[in-house]
Amino acid sequence: MPSPLLPTAYDLLWSLALLCYLGLVVAALVSVGRSGRRLGPATTLGWSLAILLLPLLGAGAWFMAGRRSMAPLTD
Repeated sequence: MPSPLLPTAYDLLWSLALLCYLGLVVAALVSVGRSGRRLGPATTLGWSLAILLLPLLGAGAWFMAGRRSMAPLTD
């Protein structure tokens, strides 16, 4: 039964935002997991905790800085 106080579009918008957030977190955790051997256990744990405990900021930081710091340098 729909809520009489909130329009249906509001519920759909927040549901879509939650699904996008969960997709971002899962993608970031999979990426960290695949990079675990190159990072080491302590760094992998640190990035995983940052992704889980800092909403959007942790996953965004991994994709912006964490993956790039592991990329091999080419000249």
